[in-house]
Amino acid sequence: MFRVVRISRLFKLVNKYKGFEALLSVVQYAIPQLLNVLLLMMIFMFIFAVLGVYLFRGITEGEIDINEFHNFKNFGFALMLCLRMITGENWPDIMSDTMLTSVDGCIEGVNCGNKLNWIYFVVYTLFMMNIIMQLFILVILEEFDKNYGGSEEGALSKFKSDLE
Repeated sequence: MFRVVRISRLFKLVNKYKGFEALLSVVQYAIPQLLNVLLLMMIFMFIFAVLGVYLFRGITEGEIDINEFHNFKNFGFALMLCLRMITGENWPDIMSDTMLTSVDGCIEGVNCGNKLNWIYFVVYTLFMMNIIMQLFILVILEEFDKNYGGSEEGALSKFKSDLE
């Protein structure tokens, strides 16, 4: 019950400040483009999950982070691990678990990897966290510029003056 009251405060705020309403309308207009960027992100996550299964399916246990629930044994686990890595959560630990070699005392078929596995993780992290996430921001800014660009009476300036 209290959550409904809290949400109703947000609707009152939107109706009171026309600039805030305009900002929300920009996000609403940008939804089709955001879905396109989301689809592109899912395609690349699919590609990297398949590549992760191909490269790391033999690594079932790690010293730090790879275990029975977080691994590349099958596509589902790999996709969830890729989704987890896109948030930035412990991707260096996952990378170090896949880089163990016989010099480090790995067990063949359990946690042996390759020292060059860092390439997969660095490319994935740079691409997904920096390029794809920046596309989300770019789409919103592009829509904002298309609807309110260049005017002194734009939505952002109205919202800022109303807030003050």
